[in-house]
Amino acid sequence: MIRISTIFIAICMVLVAASLGLVLYSVAGIGGSESAIVALTALTFLILYNAVSMRLRDRTDVGSQITDLSRGTADLARQVAEFGRRLAAVEGRLLRTREVATLFQVSERAVTDWARKGRIPSVRTPGGHRRYPAAAVRELLTRAEDITP
Repeated sequence: MIRISTIFIAICMVLVAASLGLVLYSVAGIGGSESAIVALTALTFLILYNAVSMRLRDRTDVGSQITDLSRGTADLARQVAEFGRRLAAVEGRLLRTREVATLFQVSERAVTDWARKGRIPSVRTPGGHRRYPAAAVRELLTRAEDITP
């Protein structure tokens, strides 16, 4: 879609070139064909000037966009690294169903039922397996030990 400003600039260039040809024809007394050639030449130079200046402006815009992208990429890399560190820390503190069952001396099915009923917090892995936060399991284990005689 052509921007309105581009259309306006094109109309202005045509008007300037036509005005130049008209002034040369009426004031300077140059013939109609020569003044038309001068007007077309002026229009050609105006178009070339506009194209070159637009290209230079686009180049600086692209340069600033590349700079912004490189900054964004660096920020994204830092965020991914931080996420990796956090994920490693969280994964280090998550227990498997079998480990929780062993700690409570119950079946894995019982631990899964507890998680389904909300008695023990759990998170799901991308593969659909449950993992249990070690701190929450430790807290439940100490409460369970306090209850049992």
